[in-house]
Amino acid sequence: MTNPTMNHEQAVKSLATERYLLGEMADQERSAFEEHYLECPECLEAVTFADEFLSAGAEGAKSRVLEPAAPSWAERLASIFRPVLHPAPVLALLLLLVSSASYNAYQAAHLRSEQKMVAELKAPRQEYRFKVRGESRGEAKPVTLSRTMQLSIEFSFASGEYPSGVVEIVSQDGKPGTSLPVSVSSDHIVQIALAPATLSTGRYTVTLYGISGEGTKNKLAQEAIQVVMN
Repeated sequence: MTNPTMNHEQAVKSLATERYLLGEMADQERSAFEEHYLECPECLEAVTFADEFLSAGAEGAKSRVLEPAAPSWAERLASIFRPVLHPAPVLALLLLLVSSASYNAYQAAHLRSEQKMVAELKAPRQEYRFKVRGESRGEAKPVTLSRTMQLSIEFSFASGEYPSGVVEIVSQDGKPGTSLPVSVSSDHIVQIALAPATLSTGRYTVTLYGISGEGTKNKLAQEAIQVVMN
């Protein structure tokens, strides 16, 4: 019969190092492990360290009176090697603790965000309204806003039927503008509302375009505004 063999994975799963040092192996298994650990740096280091550890413990025991309830060296050795040879449960516990802490932090942040959103929705909103009729050729209309004020714009135009439209707010000072798709109603009125702080202080051109079925943009109403943020 050929002697049984053992690889590193089998040694780890079967607690081979602990059982070898505690004398709990049968002859064939002990021979297989001895052949393995002589070629396995990890198992050889574990066996060597444990042997030195036991030797040091035995020498120290000679100079001390053993306490009745003290754990045996075998029990101490097992407690030392168990987390080393089986890191998976310890790692799993650490991952669980980290995941739990991260989840709790996420939940707290999400709850604060929802509470802030609800408070903002319940808070009374100030609103600045103005109307745009046709194409303005005068001076820019002054618009004074606060950071909590909603800007409402009503466009009205003379005629034309369009399946869709777009409102473009273009900055004349190099600041970012915005573009909003809108539905062009049959009564030739379009209304939009801009969230607080959408615009910053500066000059803008506000234009309503009707978009034909072929995708052509037709200017329907336009106004120049000078925004001042308080």
